[in-house]
Formats: sequence, structure tokens, C-alpha cells
Amino acid sequence: MAAGADYCGLARQYFKAFERFGQAGTPSELRSYYRDASAAVDRARQVAPTEVRADLEVVADTLGALTAGLEGIGYDFSRVGSLPPELVARLRSQQFIDSSTRVASYSRDRCGIS
Repeated sequence: MAAGADYCGLARQYFKAFERFGQAGTPSELRSYYRDASAAVDRARQVAPTEVRADLEVVADTLGALTAGLEGIGYDFSRVGSLPPELVARLRSQQFIDSSTRVASYSRDRCGIS
């Protein structure tokens, strides 16, 4: 299977996982969800085509940092305010927003993911 096809299959997995962002759940459910989403993005970045690789690195690294931060608070979203300010800034950064947008556009245009 070509690298692009590998990427598209994995992209479908992580976009499906991202549908749960912001939804409520128990700490155990949220832990499983964020770990699964982070793992799917990590697998996708390993086979990402050159055109999207750098942006997917930004998304994967940021999602990994978010997952680690949530681990630190036990996935207790009532404690989100205690996440490190640099993590919050990273999530709100223009680089992360732009990279996420480009990954979504690439995945929509090349993989048919909407």
C-alpha cells in the first residue's frame, strides 16, 4: 500500500477520534479517548506524505503534550485551569491552529475526509 493510502487510512481513524473533543466523560473514558487519539496521530505522522508531514508533527506533538498534561490532572476537567500556561499557549498558538487547518484541508482534499 502506498504511503498516501496508509496516511489516509490512519487519518480517518484520528479524525473520527477528534469528533469526541470537548465531550463529557469519566476520567477513565477521557484517558482512553485522548490516548487513542494521540496514538492514531502518532501512527499517521510516521507515514505522512511530505506535503503534510511538518504540520502533522506540530499537531501530534501538541496533542501529545495535551495528553501528558491531562494525565497530570487525572483527566479531571474541573482542574483544567491548573494546566501549565505554556501548554495552554501552545494550544492557542497560531502555529498549532494553522497546522491543524492545513492537516484538515489536506485530509479532506486527498483522502476525502470531511
